[in-house]
Amino acid sequence: MPNQFNVDYAFPGLCSLCHDEIADFEGSRQIRAGIFRPIIKRLKGIAREADIKLDDGSVMHIALCKRCYNDFKPEDVQELMESEINGWQHEVDEVVFWEEEKKIDHMKRYSERFVTDRVDKEWNKAQKLMIKKPRKDKLKVRTE
Repeated sequence: MPNQFNVDYAFPGLCSLCHDEIADFEGSRQIRAGIFRPIIKRLKGIAREADIKLDDGSVMHIALCKRCYNDFKPEDVQELMESEINGWQHEVDEVVFWEEEKKIDHMKRYSERFVTDRVDKEWNKAQKLMIKKPRKDKLKVRTE
């Protein structure tokens, strides 16, 4: 694992694609009983943000390391969205105070999201044809 948390999904302070640390951390705070979150002290110089357009028309800001930002191409969005969706599930499980049914309904809806374009550096038609939806077998979501 490229990070001290052994996390392989989108997580605050990590690159959403390669999961390298893009922040310096300073301790942690308790979210609820037994659930702790690291405190981000500051972002490192390698931290970048990209904007991608999703199938529902929304724009999502993603955190990337400098290398992933510079090399980010349509072929990467499948893996990126798998990381993001798995990160959303983690947030729903540990941070959100919703009834179980609402959590499941939320993840049913959002586990279907996929990328259609990059907003900050738009892709051409040929590049957009390289975009693939997240693989269901790579998603660790609860939708039932």
